[in-house]
Amino acid sequence: MTGIFDGSGTKQKIFITVLLAAGILLVGAPAVIESIGYSKSAPEETGVSDEISEYSALLEEGLKQAISQVVGSGNVSVMVTLESTFENVYFSDASVNEAVTADKTDIKSEKQLVLTGASGEGQTPVIVKRLPPKVKGAVIVCDRGDEADIKERVTMLAATALNISETKIYVTGGN
Repeated sequence: MTGIFDGSGTKQKIFITVLLAAGILLVGAPAVIESIGYSKSAPEETGVSDEISEYSALLEEGLKQAISQVVGSGNVSVMVTLESTFENVYFSDASVNEAVTADKTDIKSEKQLVLTGASGEGQTPVIVKRLPPKVKGAVIVCDRGDEADIKERVTMLAATALNISETKIYVTGGN
């Protein structure tokens, strides 16, 4: 019987070549998969979710403190719902070209995102500002929340604080 590496046997050479190619693919597969943007977990989504939760909790706590001053007790629960996530506004380089002819004016505008970093890898867009999510509605449970005057005052306070319509706020009494 001849050895695998002694130069004999075409089938054995093909077999070894296939094994080596498969090994290279297995070792390099994670890098290739990552380079095309595929990932099993989405760490960015978790970060956004945490950020939304923190923002929502901040709104709820501030509203709860303000309402407890109106109602006169600490028995207040607030839930705020949000429409979307944070929105980034990116810096762009804009140019406008205007061509005037006898019968019409043609205006052509172009916008190009401004990126930071070296050309090629690692470039990121320049963020000008970050807009918070819009508030969709609120539910407020408080002592005496069933009383008309308290309900009206709490609804007005919440509408003003959250910058939403009074129809998007539900106030009720608690135990």
